[in-house]
Amino acid sequence: MQKLILIIFSSALFSTLVFAQKPSSKNPKTLEDLMEKVNKIKEEKPGDSKNTSTNKTPNKKPVQKDLTINKKLIDSSYSRLTESEKLLFKNLPPVPARFVTGDDAQTFLNKTKDFSMMGFLTNNKKEITPTLIGYLAVYEGVKNKAGFIVTQGEKAKVEFENNNPTIQFGKNRGKVYVSSNSVVYLPLAETSFADEVVSANYVKGDLKFDTKNCLGVPDYIASKNRNEQKNIYSLGTNGTLQIKFTNNALVDVNGPDLFVFEEGQVEPTKLEISKDGVNWLDVGKISGGTSFVDISSVARPNEYFYYVRLTDLNSQSTVPGADIDAIAAIGAALKLSLNAEVLFDIGKSVLKPDGIAAVKKFAGDLKSMATGNITIDGYTDDIGSDEANIKLSLDRAKSVSSILQQELKGAGTFKFNENGKGKLQPVAPNTNEENRKKNRRVEIIIAQ
Repeated sequence: MQKLILIIFSSALFSTLVFAQKPSSKNPKTLEDLMEKVNKIKEEKPGDSKNTSTNKTPNKKPVQKDLTINKKLIDSSYSRLTESEKLLFKNLPPVPARFVTGDDAQTFLNKTKDFSMMGFLTNNKKEITPTLIGYLAVYEGVKNKAGFIVTQGEKAKVEFENNNPTIQFGKNRGKVYVSSNSVVYLPLAETSFADEVVSANYVKGDLKFDTKNCLGVPDYIASKNRNEQKNIYSLGTNGTLQIKFTNNALVDVNGPDLFVFEEGQVEPTKLEISKDGVNWLDVGKISGGTSFVDISSVARPNEYFYYVRLTDLNSQSTVPGADIDAIAAIGAALKLSLNAEVLFDIGKSVLKPDGIAAVKKFAGDLKSMATGNITIDGYTDDIGSDEANIKLSLDRAKSVSSILQQELKGAGTFKFNENGKGKLQPVAPNTNEENRKKNRRVEIIIAQ
């Protein structure tokens, strides 16, 4: 209740003061009333909340909160301070445009650990003006958001590890990321995010953004002017977006498996997943204010998916269609695709020196993992007989597996599985030599 009172009071106070004209002199009566109200509010620890439960079961919604930062409004309020008032904040960090990760929020908390609105008002009574109190209120609000992110991020990490005790991709590899209303723990950190836009169909709307804006880590920063919006892709009414994971794969784990970083209102969107980008499984509809997705209804254990397709369900908003900042796999497996020409001479299965070096480098990245199921799949183009291609691809997979096993001996408990896929599952049409080079490859998948 105290937190709610502080938030309501701070918001109302800021709304009243920031847009008021800067006073030429202090108003003792007004300040006295404000101080009286502030002193009645007991100071709280950042991030404290009576509703701090997380997704303790796969079907329970994680805690949500508005985690956006109105940087333009904060900068405007700061600009209204006098030079002497600004000096009071010289040892405090500026408010960031957003918190991308839990680490960002923790850094901000560390730098502001000695700051509180109550303490500031108590120690600087002679300097207090309405504009100063307004800026203090929003600064305190940002600190509270940072505290919430850190607290909920720790809970999300513990919850994931409790639900999935066998998933260990390496000490401290996972990271917490921040959306507009939630925090999500990703065990593969930045590797978890979509890497490639396969296709996009913008059906209807009045503002089209670059499709690449939905790739990589969340980096959207709100702008009042719609035309200046960056780092986001809007599907458009009835629009579709198809993305691909290239250095990881989506798998089913206990709890949510996928998270869509959607800004603004979470609008009704159909979500499908696919192994090959051709055959699709309908996971269902993203709605109800949350972007956590569980694929257990359509996915089998240890089944890998590389494609996600989103379809807007005729939703209307300021910018038509769902507004996608990033897409991340919570349930993920590491993937490495190595070009066969780097590894082998044409038609051969003995690793070249450069190929051995590439495999050893990858093995070094895996040594921090305690366990892992490593699948090595060899692929060829469509030239030659199926029998010859299957044999060559299998022999190449075994050559790579042999080096990995040598390098990882004693580093952990790993299981190896080699497969020869031949010309199956091409990544590009076998219509020219450039595409055939892409299809001649060895893929390594590491799952838990």
